[in-house]
Amino acid sequence: MNTDENPLETALRVAIADPALRPTFYQKLLESDVYVLSASDLALRGNVKLDSDLEVSLKEWKSPAGSLFLPFFTSLDTLQRSIKDKGQYVGLPARTLFEITRGKTLFLNPMGPYGKEFFPNEIDALLATDVGRASSHRIN
Repeated sequence: MNTDENPLETALRVAIADPALRPTFYQKLLESDVYVLSASDLALRGNVKLDSDLEVSLKEWKSPAGSLFLPFFTSLDTLQRSIKDKGQYVGLPARTLFEITRGKTLFLNPMGPYGKEFFPNEIDALLATDVGRASSHRIN
């Protein structure tokens, strides 16, 4: 185990090694804050609350195959190790990121030793199943 890992990074690493732990990773992801690169003119640093009044343009990367994806990162340290230049970034809940980028392909930690690509249909399924939200079952 890497002592520099945060709980989300640990959950990702063990989920890659053991498919039975993937639901735990997805739950942890949807409960965690993540970091994205901003292409906006706004000088945003650190965690911000995104709402309808704040416009943020997220930076896309191109895969070796030529397709575009939005990179996002499990920690600020992982983001900073993945880029050469200091750039603008935004910290936000992963669930919010998934909701505001519906229809896009996202890649978690694309330059790290452990990463995960998320396709639009996969993101829709994660949000639709309410993974990570408290259960509210009623029995009649």
